[in-house]
Amino acid sequence: MEKINTENIIASLILMDFEFVDVLLYTSTLATISKDEEFRRNFEFQDKEISEDFFDIVGFNGVIFKIKEDCNIPILLEFKLHPNKKLLEYLKSIDFKDVLDNKMKLIRNCNIEDFGYLISNKEREILDNKEVKKEKIKINRK
Repeated sequence: MEKINTENIIASLILMDFEFVDVLLYTSTLATISKDEEFRRNFEFQDKEISEDFFDIVGFNGVIFKIKEDCNIPILLEFKLHPNKKLLEYLKSIDFKDVLDNKMKLIRNCNIEDFGYLISNKEREILDNKEVKKEKIKINRK
């Protein structure tokens, strides 16, 4: 069973091309996956303090985690973010519409009126049903 934590979830979401991860997206993701039988079979959530390596490249303003401007280099992200590869693959397989439905419910329940800044472009694509699944390209070698 894989042990995961807050840092692993946020790192995975960033590596999935979310421009930022706000606390509502994080909370909604954790709530959604915690209900999933596959997740419960393969992962155990044990939170711990977020590492200094993570905060070297990710800023946090109390609401939003976002890659620092001078740190958006793919190889650096993979090295410093410490993603859990199994968690990343699992998150890529779930329907994020459910996660975003949960996030929208939280926004309504909290009576947040001006929430546009909490919705990333990636989330807008998913909500607008414009996300295109990336297919793996098979290379035929002769």
